[in-house]
Amino acid sequence: MNRNSSKILILCSPSAGILDSWLPVVKRIHEEYPEITFSIIFPRNRTVSEIDLDSTLLQFYEEIVDSVIFRGSKSSKWYRYDSLKQAKEHVASSWLERSLDKTLSKNRYGKYLMRYARRLFRDLDLYLYKDREVDLNDILPSFNAIFYDVYVHRKSYNKEIISGSKGTLKFSISHGLNLLGPGTKPQKLKSADEHHKTVVFSFSENEREIHKDKYKIPEGNIVVTGIHRHDPEWVDYYIHLDEEERKAATLFDDFIFVISRPDTTDYHPTDRMKKSIEIIRDLAVGKLNVKIVVKLHPKEKNRGLYEEVLGEDNYGKTWSYSNAHPFTIGNKCLFAVSYFSGVPIDLITMGVPTIEILDLRGIEKYEKLENRKDETGAPMLYFRYHNLVLGASTKEEFFKQTEKILLSKKEVNSKLRQSYENIYKSPEGSIRTTVARIVHELHEE
Repeated sequence: MNRNSSKILILCSPSAGILDSWLPVVKRIHEEYPEITFSIIFPRNRTVSEIDLDSTLLQFYEEIVDSVIFRGSKSSKWYRYDSLKQAKEHVASSWLERSLDKTLSKNRYGKYLMRYARRLFRDLDLYLYKDREVDLNDILPSFNAIFYDVYVHRKSYNKEIISGSKGTLKFSISHGLNLLGPGTKPQKLKSADEHHKTVVFSFSENEREIHKDKYKIPEGNIVVTGIHRHDPEWVDYYIHLDEEERKAATLFDDFIFVISRPDTTDYHPTDRMKKSIEIIRDLAVGKLNVKIVVKLHPKEKNRGLYEEVLGEDNYGKTWSYSNAHPFTIGNKCLFAVSYFSGVPIDLITMGVPTIEILDLRGIEKYEKLENRKDETGAPMLYFRYHNLVLGASTKEEFFKQTEKILLSKKEVNSKLRQSYENIYKSPEGSIRTTVARIVHELHEE
């Protein structure tokens, strides 16, 4: 097969975060092999609605991709557009239906009215977007390879895509930096690809056994590269992009970077997240007299928690949101705070320490983690357990960890950096190594 005429499909799942993981590689391929084309497929249209077209990340893909494919709101039809913007405009119309459904559900006769409204939306959908409808079984065979995260291989919402691309070469980069997630033991699955055509680019030697045991990836198909976006050249390139420098100029001078996530998890539900925000506010505004910059998670809906705790009237004065890349925000912040995230691992490479404020005490599922408790008996998740973040379960602990950073930020990050190097392979050269393997595999097909 002529590698220069290859078509690659990027499976955007479970969230838009996978696009960030793949970008350094995609960009290098696009520059060195311009005849290789890219398309993105979204198995859930809500992911399309969540993407921020103003982000530098999505602007990259908007320039690179030839087409965007996504499942319609009725779950049975697939649509194809030439750009992310067009796809998002289509999905916005289906969100109108859901908003109306939510409003009418509060009305006594709402369910009856909605029954007729759904028929109207269905007929409107068929009329307006008929020319954009595609048969997935017809288009999947046209792709020579799929870029994705093997983690989503067995997700039910990806079944149609995976079953329709059996035998297609697949390459995997993780969307997150902890393969186990909040848990401790991987669930064993059947072979990720019965044809053994999945090549995994792993961040760490520690992940090798998980890929073999959980996903049944052959030993020779596991390539340990380190974390691609941590390549020093990539970090430096990214933060000096015109768009990122423009966003950096809008940030406060002295601020704490809050790495947010949805308040829908069992380990950080709404009440605990609200308490965490209150603790951050008390430190930043009440004690240090510094600002707060919040970056929402790609899957996080703004439910007004930050406005409630930090004050809507204070927006732009003592706190703000930012859609700048974590590299850009991290490059200017005093330090960062997370609730459980892989972003702090990104920041270690930039000399920025993170405090993970997460109180798991009293949550039965995590109290059972006997081998994962700190000296006070509080349960810990992966990043705190491996000393990749400073940990705090209480307000007192959070304040003490802050004092450590303010007294000796360089020393604190040096210890975090050592923990990083004990787990992850050096990322230098990872982009080049990965592109070379992909091009080789495409040539061999």
